[in-house]
Amino acid sequence: MKKTVLVVDDDPLLRSLYAEVLSETGYIVFKAGSGEEALEQIGKLYYHMVVTDLNMGGMSGVDLSQKIKEEKLDTKVILLTSHTDLQLAENAFQLGLHWYLTKPLDDLNDLVDKVREAIGPP
Repeated sequence: MKKTVLVVDDDPLLRSLYAEVLSETGYIVFKAGSGEEALEQIGKLYYHMVVTDLNMGGMSGVDLSQKIKEEKLDTKVILLTSHTDLQLAENAFQLGLHWYLTKPLDDLNDLVDKVREAIGPP
């Protein structure tokens, strides 16, 4: 069974870029433009991994991560943020996030590597 990934970002260009890279690697990738949209999709389909932006209009990536952990304890989450913040990193791991990456991603292979590390190959 192929692994499913949900990419959540309110920036359509970044959302499409991350989804394309993961799809080219072999993952089945879905996209959502907000935390609220992501929760709707999570209610309909199981995702092995959610890759989410931290700062979005409405629900933040941290709020989305908390909801995911409440509902789907085995879904892994990677948080993307444009801020390097040690407190954020500590809080992210306390929430049970698999990892967080700082945007812009210098190497998109870092994202692929972290997804593969968390859920295995596609």
